[in-house]
Amino acid sequence: MKTKNKVIIIDDHLLFSQSLKYLINSFNDFIVVDNFENGKDFIDSVEANKINTDEIELVLLDVNMPILDGLKTMEWLKKTEKTLK
Repeated sequence: MKTKNKVIIIDDHLLFSQSLKYLINSFNDFIVVDNFENGKDFIDSVEANKINTDEIELVLLDVNMPILDGLKTMEWLKKTEKTLK
């Protein structure tokens, strides 16, 4: 049996992110493992080892969010991706 591609959603619009999670989970090959309201919540979770980043295939990231926006979150991901693996 093929494993599902694991997805993270980072978006501050709860209705949108929950709807997107429902849609993605309806596909056989994908599953949303977690969603976050902003980049800081995501980074805090990664740094606390609550997320196994080796398993994540896709991060859907909103660009315009409070606290830590998508661009700064992407910069952090790019800087730290080699240390996450």
